[in-house]
Amino acid sequence: MTQSRTPDDDALDVVLLSDGIAGHDGRIRGAVRALRRLTACRPRVLDVVRRGLVPRFVVRRLIARGSAATALKLSSGLAPSLLGSPDLIVASGSASRAPLLASGMLSNAPTLYLGPDPNSDGARTPVQEPQPTVHITPFGTTRVAEAVRDDGGCPDKRLLPPNGIDPASIAALRRPLGGTRTLALLLGGPRRSIRYTPVDWARLGALMLALAEDGATRFIVVTSRRTPREATDALREVITDRRVVRQFIEHGLARGSGIEPVLSLADAVLMTVDSPSMLTEAIAARRAVITLAPSDTQLDENDVAFRAFLEGEGWMRALPLGLATPETIDAALTEIIPQTDDCVGALAQHLRQVLLPRLRR
Repeated sequence: MTQSRTPDDDALDVVLLSDGIAGHDGRIRGAVRALRRLTACRPRVLDVVRRGLVPRFVVRRLIARGSAATALKLSSGLAPSLLGSPDLIVASGSASRAPLLASGMLSNAPTLYLGPDPNSDGARTPVQEPQPTVHITPFGTTRVAEAVRDDGGCPDKRLLPPNGIDPASIAALRRPLGGTRTLALLLGGPRRSIRYTPVDWARLGALMLALAEDGATRFIVVTSRRTPREATDALREVITDRRVVRQFIEHGLARGSGIEPVLSLADAVLMTVDSPSMLTEAIAARRAVITLAPSDTQLDENDVAFRAFLEGEGWMRALPLGLATPETIDAALTEIIPQTDDCVGALAQHLRQVLLPRLRR
């Protein structure tokens, strides 16, 4: 007897390589959400175990020499048999880059990489993608590489990159009339080109107190994996003041959940300047966003161009922490027009152009 086919039989088998970092998993969820606008998908999550003891150049050399199975085991702890025969493999973040390349070589499946330039670390052993690879950066630009050519940047305009926000799950923006406004404060932390000092954290605490002084503003504060202990220590007195902070979430969102509940409660978002992922999520949630930068901030040219794009659209403003006051915050908020586009739909149309033609079916 012939078995009837189910919708799942025709769904794309999509392997998702997860390193467990919330921002990276959010990018992957965003890409799958957009892909489902185009075709049925059957996602499978494979957890990548980050193995810091294995030098990255060793894994790169193994991949370059065609030893993909060994490279996959060393870089992720994954057995090649777990891959099966996927139609697409998706990953985000540098820890998943080598497993993605090795998985693509082993399965001969196209890959979608969501993260910074894989060669930005100055690797001496660049790896040529052996199958079609679509690379969407955190800055909204796209590169497509084939086995024998690399067509570089795509002609499409810059777009809001994949992120963990489902706009349909965000409450409509409420505009209180004479009531208390809620500002989400998203705290990142230092990275190579951005450094915070005790003075910066003190300035941030003073800004929170000044904004809350008249009782018209309260905060929901969320830290990230990079937020240093010195920041929460410096802000402890402010954070524990219920007249200022209505909720404090410390590095806190459980894996698989998202920041949507916080953004739904917020009328606008203040955030430290260091995280393109948090910035993208806040804008995707259709909230006005202000970034706050310490004095020691050196953004690279891709980051500068991305933020110029977002500011040019009117979706955000940037302020140095040293110049942030209730007056400058309020002035910036009046200039911002939160984005209201269907960013999931825009990403889906982009994937229709750059990804679907490279799938095997």
